[in-house]
Amino acid sequence: MKKVTVFIAVFPMLFFSCGKGIVSPSKLLEKYYGYLKKNDIESANTLWHDSFECGYKLVDWHFAPPLTDQVSLYASYERNVTVVRENENVALMKLDLISGEGDTLRLDYCAKKISDRWKLVNSPEIECANWDSVLIGDDIVVRHSPTYSYSKLFYSSLAALYGKAKILLGYEDGKKRQVFLVPSQAGVSFLSYSFKLIPSRSFSACGIVFSKYTLESRHRDMININARLAARELIHVVAFDIFGHDGYSVPLLREGLATYFCGTDGIPTEVCMSQAINMVDSIPSLSELLDLDVFYSHRNLYYGAAATFIDFLVNKYGWDKLKEIYKRSSSIEDFKISIESISSLDSLDVMWKNYIRGLHVEIPKTWRGMTDFEI
Repeated sequence: MKKVTVFIAVFPMLFFSCGKGIVSPSKLLEKYYGYLKKNDIESANTLWHDSFECGYKLVDWHFAPPLTDQVSLYASYERNVTVVRENENVALMKLDLISGEGDTLRLDYCAKKISDRWKLVNSPEIECANWDSVLIGDDIVVRHSPTYSYSKLFYSSLAALYGKAKILLGYEDGKKRQVFLVPSQAGVSFLSYSFKLIPSRSFSACGIVFSKYTLESRHRDMININARLAARELIHVVAFDIFGHDGYSVPLLREGLATYFCGTDGIPTEVCMSQAINMVDSIPSLSELLDLDVFYSHRNLYYGAAATFIDFLVNKYGWDKLKEIYKRSSSIEDFKISIESISSLDSLDVMWKNYIRGLHVEIPKTWRGMTDFEI
């Protein structure tokens, strides 16, 4: 395990000097990991306050979706808890997990006094308590710091992207989704407990999205770039609701579906797919792309390739067949089995590559002639 640095110096932390609760925050965190070590997930969850009403276990965002092997491994490590700040009602803690080899992983935890007892809470409950909320349509709640305001065009673009995906996927559930807009990647990473700088992140089972909103840019399409960043994470949320999982284990489907509707990193779908068309001979086989290390090794190219794979399945076999395959593909092995209802993986790879070679997409005017797609 490599040493990881988490960026947290983004928002002012609203903490003051000491105060004691019935159970101290550090004791609470130790108790939590004690339950995890025994694999007592039910008891571990009683120590959390689920302010977002996810109705999903674990609500600890360090392990959501819960990865049982990872949780058990981390809980077996030596632990060192440091209470960074604490007042009568809120505490911030840093937890160092130290492996047998001496490697250290640092995680941030927040605690809040609920009904006179300390409970673990997710960072936004503290950091975003006074943020403004804007309802978009019937089911998207956009939350942002009152320091900033956002374009109506952004809201309409976000609603249009999300609405199109719901129509094509046949999704009619009216559950409200929360989108937290943050003006930096560091802010997204802090609020979502990411170990690295990221432009956006979703917690599919909870219906929660964090997304960077770039306030100043010379790019002509910046408002839509911001909308696409948030919308693609909402696709993962919809997928979870429809299929019972968001395709995390099969990124060819997961990232392919999100890129098909919303592009990636704010880059339009057409641009992503055109890169795959122009570099089709550099795209590995389907069986190779099922290897997560391979798939994520060339993110921009392979995300676009995955979008063409979704386009291929939809055009050749229809949305119902795609949805059937996605639903059955909660693991790579399940994907291989489900895809056999169409053809062998090797034969399908040949058909897909031939489909790409005959594919033409129209690049949006604001993106024509661009060679550098870093946002």
